[in-house]
Amino acid sequence: MKNKSRADEFDKNLGKLVRLARSEAKLSQADLADILDVSFQQVQKYENGLNRISASKIAKLSKSLDKPISYFFEEIDDYQDIPLKDRQLQLMIGLYKELSADQKQSLVKFLRGIIEHQED
Repeated sequence: MKNKSRADEFDKNLGKLVRLARSEAKLSQADLADILDVSFQQVQKYENGLNRISASKIAKLSKSLDKPISYFFEEIDDYQDIPLKDRQLQLMIGLYKELSADQKQSLVKFLRGIIEHQED
């Protein structure tokens, strides 16, 4: 049973990476489903770790999302949790760089408001 839960955790983490890469590529689940020749429900299952992704689908994901195949495996250490914090931070920095000066200022004010609200 232990190996099954570890495999399930791997599938969930792989799904999170697929979702993150799809978001970075600005594709919808339906768009990715068309590329992979599956239903959008199947993409949802991949992203939620409910269904395993075959090697051929990972190869298609790699090409269509402009990621090396290693992207989906580089942080795996014996199927341990894949920390996504660094990748999420990179995504946020990339998105932040695309904002205008006014948008950046508004975002900073917004985030400060959230933080101040949490401290109350």
